[in-house]
Amino acid sequence: MTAPVDVAAGNAAPRTAVLATVVLIAALLLGAGLVLVLGDFYGEETALAILVGVLAVAPVIVRVCQGKFDPFEPITIVSAVYLLYFSLAPLFRISSTDFSWLGRDWRPLYVRGLTAVSAPILLTWVGYSLPLGGRIGQRLSRPMIMTEVGNRTLRRFGWALTASAVLGLAAWSAISGTRVTRFLLPGLLAGSTQGEGGGPDIQYLFMTMEWFVPAFMLLCTAGAFKRTVVRMAYWVMVLILYLSIAFRYRLIVFVIAGVMIYYLRRDKRPNMLLVIPVGAATFVALGWVSMVRGYFNSYGRQGSLTFSWATLLKSALADTRIFETFTAVLTAVPDFFGHVGMLPFYYLFLIPIPRFLWHAKPEPSWIRMVGPAIGTPEAFVAGAAFPSFGEYYMALGWTGVVAGMLLFGILLRVLWEWYRTDRFDPARQAIFAICYVWTLQVIIRGYLAQIVMEFCFFVLPAIVAMVIARRSERRHQVRQWRAS
Repeated sequence: MTAPVDVAAGNAAPRTAVLATVVLIAALLLGAGLVLVLGDFYGEETALAILVGVLAVAPVIVRVCQGKFDPFEPITIVSAVYLLYFSLAPLFRISSTDFSWLGRDWRPLYVRGLTAVSAPILLTWVGYSLPLGGRIGQRLSRPMIMTEVGNRTLRRFGWALTASAVLGLAAWSAISGTRVTRFLLPGLLAGSTQGEGGGPDIQYLFMTMEWFVPAFMLLCTAGAFKRTVVRMAYWVMVLILYLSIAFRYRLIVFVIAGVMIYYLRRDKRPNMLLVIPVGAATFVALGWVSMVRGYFNSYGRQGSLTFSWATLLKSALADTRIFETFTAVLTAVPDFFGHVGMLPFYYLFLIPIPRFLWHAKPEPSWIRMVGPAIGTPEAFVAGAAFPSFGEYYMALGWTGVVAGMLLFGILLRVLWEWYRTDRFDPARQAIFAICYVWTLQVIIRGYLAQIVMEFCFFVLPAIVAMVIARRSERRHQVRQWRAS
């Protein structure tokens, strides 16, 4: 069990603030001592990685010292992502001298890369601290008391969204020639075979599986599950589906957002003494999912479920290699490849057009520049990704990074203030929980077209449900006023 935290009281005592300050000072002293011990042995890289980590967690430390820390404030998860991907992961590789990846030695790029990632981190906090985001968030939608009329609308929308997701996957399965058993864990049904797939023209049918996330969150916040067994059956069904296709970010959003809903509905917060070990366990579990992805995707015919701590840790940290890919892009653009300009933003308007209607539809060629930027044979087939600010840099250089990360920080503040204006609104709780966790994907996947498409499947349905429910509530209030 986790102890609730009194949100109204500020979530932190002065003693906690003092303890956090002592821990930060101890960490700085430890880092300084480590640099002195290492000397010329990666001393500069180590110092920079520590400084990036301090910059990443600085807003959280400030909140703790102010007595206003809230684990559900967006800066918490953003700080955690920045710390893991751009400080702890490089420190791990520095300490283990693991600089080789995709046939290239990355050590010469670490100083420049660690210096460069400090800019988007700092710009995020600058954008978040600007009053503009708070003002927009407070004015987006006025608070409204949601009665049974509005909640009933949300429940109906949630069940309709669930049915639509099932039908969408069934249609994708039929068109692509893929058996429904593709969405069951390997070994549940022996002798199953997988079809060849139907190509990119039906990817939107496949993406309907993401509708389970907003559907489940809306059903939970609107009180649709009167019995725990029904809620758990729904949860397990979706969990099996997402495990079967082995897409980690869907698992992250679904599981963590579901846990958040539990606390948001009660206006409580989890005990932070348990959040860190639970987060570490989740990190390990996701590494295992990544490690056995081939096994799941091949119906158990390839790979295995063999457990190895060394392999698991390497798999869990594989995603943090976006630091290296960013350094590669930073080095290659514009010296070897020119900036792509507004193409990533123009492409947003091309996504909805099916390729069978436009055979000459352009490809998002800029995201395939990562392999050539790395410059090794292994990189061309690795499908390496890069962070969001890597795409902004590839598009418009440092101008794009400044504008993009300032906007990102402003939008985070908009989300937080928008939620706080009416934190008991069930639809608002569902939208906030999804967006909070999905922020991870926004940061680590530098492909704006994909992020916008995920927004349309993860978040937009919940926003539509909120608009419809509020309209139903207003009509109900008008009818009551006329009747009186």
